[in-house]
Amino acid sequence: MVKKTRKNIVILIQPKVGYLDSVKTNYAIPLALLYVASMINKDYEVIIFDQRIHTDWEKEIDKLLEKNPICIGLTSMTGEQLYYALDISKRIKSKGNYPVVWGGIHPTLDSHNVLKNKNVDIVVRGEGEETFKELINNLEKNKSLKSVKGISFKDNGKIINNPERGFIDLNTLPEIPYNLIDLEKYTGKYKGRRSLHVQLSRGCPFSCTYCYNSIFNKSRWRTLSAENAFKVISVLYHKHNIRYFDFLDDNLFVNLDRMEKIADNIIINKMDIIWKGTLEIPSSKRMNEKYFRKMSKAGLERLEIGVESGSNRILKLVNKPQKIEDVFELNKKISKFNITPGYNFVVGFPTETKEDVKLTLNSALKLLKENPNAEINGVYCYTPYPGTPLYNNLGKFGFIPPKSIEGWIEYSGDKIKTPWVDSKEKKRLSNIQFASYFLNQKGSNLLDVKKTIKILSKLYEPIARARFKFNFFNLMIEHKFLSFYKKLID
Repeated sequence: MVKKTRKNIVILIQPKVGYLDSVKTNYAIPLALLYVASMINKDYEVIIFDQRIHTDWEKEIDKLLEKNPICIGLTSMTGEQLYYALDISKRIKSKGNYPVVWGGIHPTLDSHNVLKNKNVDIVVRGEGEETFKELINNLEKNKSLKSVKGISFKDNGKIINNPERGFIDLNTLPEIPYNLIDLEKYTGKYKGRRSLHVQLSRGCPFSCTYCYNSIFNKSRWRTLSAENAFKVISVLYHKHNIRYFDFLDDNLFVNLDRMEKIADNIIINKMDIIWKGTLEIPSSKRMNEKYFRKMSKAGLERLEIGVESGSNRILKLVNKPQKIEDVFELNKKISKFNITPGYNFVVGFPTETKEDVKLTLNSALKLLKENPNAEINGVYCYTPYPGTPLYNNLGKFGFIPPKSIEGWIEYSGDKIKTPWVDSKEKKRLSNIQFASYFLNQKGSNLLDVKKTIKILSKLYEPIARARFKFNFFNLMIEHKFLSFYKKLID
């Protein structure tokens, strides 16, 4: 009898996102960690730990550390999630000198300041699959890290930035190891259908100056082939009974022929699914009614569309490849089909005036009026992302960036930390963001929130619409209730 060799252990941790975790009925699947795990799970025992679904996380992490892992990897975005990632890292370091590796958007964009923190040893910059595999191999064999492309690390207190690693061919990635997680924790219910977040491509070819993609993905769009993309859908459909696909791609429709091939396969195989995806205006201009009709037949039910501003001046400022008139035209085109467009706006950009903001509010209402199916996902407050083109020009507006992980924790969507917006306007923009969540709630964008939140949202909708119509965002007692709730759960 052949004796099994015990595999060395690697722990990958998904930190909490923030207060929104408390109102959701299920969570977004930790895809980034699963992709990393797919490259190493044959050679190592990979444990994925999701802080969002563990109430006594300290005790459970302590128990995992007893397994003496090669290293512990964490992921984080800019904002509130950094607090939880740092809290976990502190806990790990208090239990022993385990190598702590951070990856994800924020560590990539601000690796130097992340590594200044004593609780972080290594940063994986950009995509993690190949980099992390090589990293843990070197850690396991106690080899130098200087040969590992795509990482930054500390060597005797000095921060070393290794050369960048090229992008991976997504078609070479192994199948996602869903067996490493309890998939039921991440499947939602929409119209009685099992739903799941899925990714078929990465990046975006455009260069919007505020967007992390310009740095993280270098304004490049990469994708699974139509055949491999359909295989992902088919496996989830047949093996895991997924019937609602929430595609997380930053820009799903860059290659229209590819999406048409995927749609044809769905139709030919008579797959009873519905799905949503992102759409940028330049792509929409190449889509005729026949194309939309086919997408609808293949199950397309919702499109996420970044409008950003109702002001053409602001759109030009942030290098958004569209005019507001293009959005109105698309909205009318989509209204002919049973497809819900969900629009996203942003306020608080530098040089933005109250008139610009008013144009944004009026544009949101116009979209709702001209298309009964349209929804407004939110009018969000601008958050600077380190290293982006717009961020690099904020110094002339008085912006002094944080120099630590702790400093960036405050840069969440509902906290406006930009000096060009005065305190009175910050309060108003924050109130606008709050009211925008309830402008048009048919339920699809409330898919994963608790029933009580859905009821309260529906009751508040007429008030939110009135505030937008009359541009009145003072005396918002309802917003204070949210602030109280957040403090209560922290």
